[in-house]
Amino acid sequence: MNNRKTAFNRRWQVGIFLAILMLSSGCIGAAKDSVDVPEEPIVVTATIDLEGTPMTSADYVTAVMTVTEGDGPYIVSWTLDGVLVQSSTSLRYDAGFLTVGVHQLDVSIIDSRGGEGEAAILFSIADANRAPFVDLDLPTNGIAGMPIEWSVTANDADGDDLSIDVDFADGTAGKDWSGSHIWAHPGQYIVEATVTDSHGYVATSREAIHIDRADAPTLAVTTDPSGEGRISMHLIEEMVIETYAEDPLGPVNVRIDYGDGFAIEPADESETYQYSEAGIYTITVTARGPTGVTAQRLIHIEVVGDIDDLEAAELHDEAEEETEEVLQDGLDQLLDQNADGIVDEVEDANNEQAYDYEEDFDPDDDGEMDDEEEINNWQTKDDDTIRDDAGEETDSDEVESDLLDADAQLTDSERTMSEAENTPMPSIKTAYNNIVEPVMSAAWDEVTDESAQETTYSRSVLTVTSTWLNSSHWEDWDGDGVAEVLCTTQVASYWYDNDGIPGPEWIYLWHVETCAHDRDGDGVDDQWRYWYRGLIIRDLNSNGIPEVRNSYNYSLSMWTNGSITDRNWQMTTNGMTDLDEDGNLERYIAYDRNARWVTVNGSWNNWILWTSETEMVWWTDWNDDGTKDIEYIIDHRNFRSDPNADGNRDTRRDYLRSITRFDRDRDGSVDLKRSVQQWTNAYDNNSDGVIELHWTYRVASMKDDTDRDGDLEHTVAMRSWSTHWDWGLIEYRIDWSLTVDRVDDDDDGNPETLQRTFERSNGSDFDTDRFLEREDTLNAQVRKWDPDSDGVWEHTFRRVRMGTYLDQHAHGFVYSDTSAWSVERWLNPSTDQLWFIRIAVHNVRAWDNNSDGATDTIRSNVWWWNAADMDGDGFLERRVILFYNHVLIDDDADGNYSWQRISYTYHLRVFDANGTLIQGWYMHYVMFRHNINHLGHTFYTNATYVAWAWDASNGWTHVITTTWQAWDFDQDGVVDSTNYTSAQQSTPP
Repeated sequence: MNNRKTAFNRRWQVGIFLAILMLSSGCIGAAKDSVDVPEEPIVVTATIDLEGTPMTSADYVTAVMTVTEGDGPYIVSWTLDGVLVQSSTSLRYDAGFLTVGVHQLDVSIIDSRGGEGEAAILFSIADANRAPFVDLDLPTNGIAGMPIEWSVTANDADGDDLSIDVDFADGTAGKDWSGSHIWAHPGQYIVEATVTDSHGYVATSREAIHIDRADAPTLAVTTDPSGEGRISMHLIEEMVIETYAEDPLGPVNVRIDYGDGFAIEPADESETYQYSEAGIYTITVTARGPTGVTAQRLIHIEVVGDIDDLEAAELHDEAEEETEEVLQDGLDQLLDQNADGIVDEVEDANNEQAYDYEEDFDPDDDGEMDDEEEINNWQTKDDDTIRDDAGEETDSDEVESDLLDADAQLTDSERTMSEAENTPMPSIKTAYNNIVEPVMSAAWDEVTDESAQETTYSRSVLTVTSTWLNSSHWEDWDGDGVAEVLCTTQVASYWYDNDGIPGPEWIYLWHVETCAHDRDGDGVDDQWRYWYRGLIIRDLNSNGIPEVRNSYNYSLSMWTNGSITDRNWQMTTNGMTDLDEDGNLERYIAYDRNARWVTVNGSWNNWILWTSETEMVWWTDWNDDGTKDIEYIIDHRNFRSDPNADGNRDTRRDYLRSITRFDRDRDGSVDLKRSVQQWTNAYDNNSDGVIELHWTYRVASMKDDTDRDGDLEHTVAMRSWSTHWDWGLIEYRIDWSLTVDRVDDDDDGNPETLQRTFERSNGSDFDTDRFLEREDTLNAQVRKWDPDSDGVWEHTFRRVRMGTYLDQHAHGFVYSDTSAWSVERWLNPSTDQLWFIRIAVHNVRAWDNNSDGATDTIRSNVWWWNAADMDGDGFLERRVILFYNHVLIDDDADGNYSWQRISYTYHLRVFDANGTLIQGWYMHYVMFRHNINHLGHTFYTNATYVAWAWDASNGWTHVITTTWQAWDFDQDGVVDSTNYTSAQQSTPP
């Protein structure tokens, strides 16, 4: 029944389909009746296939029909298990998920020609396979190196056989269902367990685990000897190492490797070991815990047979050798490179010639100062003639007239002293204070034994945990073959290397050796020796080039016999700083001093011998520009003896060579140099406090960049020699010195200023009172100015002063006679012709009649001549002379002056270009004072003026004379009586 119904339905569908085709092609409707001729039936051939291979109810079923014969389009009817499920033109049918069982899929097809065909497929659907279930059991935390338990559980609903794969995420995997695993490194790991059934179905479980770093075992190590950094020890000593190791995870194994090829494992908590050979070793103590993680301690050790073999001691010796090389060999190169015995920096000063004042003042060598001719040949007016012309004086009021006023008649330059004349005569003391004293004082203030020690070494070694090596030994001091002196030694060594880079960052060494001996066997030590040496090296970047190195060596030997104590000490220091390691040291010092001091009765003030030899090179360059900020190069030797310890030095010898340089503004240019070389010998053979022989030679120079432009424009050179003899009744003293002072601001070779000075003194003493009977002195000076630096001295000043002094006493001399000559010249700056000249002669004689240091009687004379070119024509048309005389007498030295005379004479002459006198002025002023008491009140005063003036242009002549007298009878300072008279005439009237 169903089959018939199906066939009927198929035919009905086919009929409808054909009708549609015929209507669309025009075959139905207008056609005429015809007779159908039967044709052969058209057959459509097709097959059905299932996509994929659906086998279970979990598989999706899709059928596809393939037409091998027929023309499309097609009408396709799909029937599943006898039920029409799809009619369309599609050759594909999606059946979906089918139930378990046997299924039949039928297809009927009609092509476009009406051909028919059928196809069918029979297939079975079974139940679907289920994936297995899996679970991974794993802790969330663990420790590296320790085994960690894990397990996997799984089941399969289908009862299939299962296989397991476990990925531990550290590069390892396994196929066990459970077990333990060790993760070697800390980190976060995702463990994956994969289960597969026999049908290939897979299930996966993932768990995360955090692995922490395994703590190293606790390891504590102590050593004997101990210390921070590298430990130093004697070869005869034993190294004791005590260890304590603990690990909460399990037992710990300790291994000690002594670095010499010997190791012990497992080591006991306390191990003792003695090295067989000296050397530098690294002891490695290793504690290994159950995880395999180790803790390690490194112990650096230096084993020596002798303390002096310590590497730090060898570095100290190298620093000392460098000091010796610099000071013993290099010092001469620094001070006297050409080996001529003169410090190089003072050779110019040593070659300077003394100012030849005789050539300037007495070129014809006749013993007379040639410049005095202008003064000696001057003819002044005659006072008596002027008085005759003026007539007899009569009582009058005080006369006021320009003829009596020097200020009205003369220019400032004609009547006042110039700056050069007002400047005191320069002395060698000026150069000494500017050159020698700073070298002597600054050097000894800044560079002493204490400062050298502080600069190069401090006891920082005591602030760290150092290795102390203590020992003692016996020495034979008396040379009898038996060692009778006990010496003890203490050494602190600190060798610290913290960064693991070969080379220590810090090295400290402090070495103390003390010896004491009782020579006379009275139970009290009376001979000692002390030796200290230290070293500091800092190399923070461990590149083998220290940024700081300081070495210090000090030794003292001393003995006493109860009254005399003899001390001998030697100190050597070496220091350098190069913080940036650019090769330009910021600091350097090499210092060596040997000294001996012999004292009496335990007092430092009572001594019989002192010797000292000091050599030093010291400089700083803190701004690291390659130019030293401060530099001292010094070689100083000193010897003093006082055999009877009476405080009078019987012998003194002193020798100094020094160079100092400064870059005061740190601009990279040395702007001040001072150099000194000096020899001194002095002898007091009878120890009476009087030096029988004293000899000193000194040469020095200074170069100064006063304006800081890089040129040492100011140079000063000095040279002095001094010799004193004192043979009891006869004593001589001879001193001379010279200085040269130049300023060449533009450094063109033409100095703008030049000054030369020369000093000489001779003294003699013919008795035993230590005071000179006579001293003769000479001071000479020339100063020149060239402000425009054209090589022409526009302004010159030369002066010489000679003095004779007699009968010295505690406060000075009884008599002195000094004379001075000076010549000052100014040129016209535009023509270089003489513009102004002044010649002056001064003479002063003074007496100290009671030897109290105060002048009682004085006689002073001044002659002063000026000439000027007022109109710039090269002719000195204006000429002036001044005579000054002053006498003050207190011969009995009672404080009351018997009389005083003050006299001024002015004479002016003006010439025309032909040398003809055209104008003149003359004035003479004299004042007498009689009987002056100690308060300065005068019993009688007499003052007179004589004046004359003449002018050729109008034929005018004017003369004036005045006289003023005053009496103070009771000398109370109040004038009791006065009288004023005057006379004057004029032509024409």
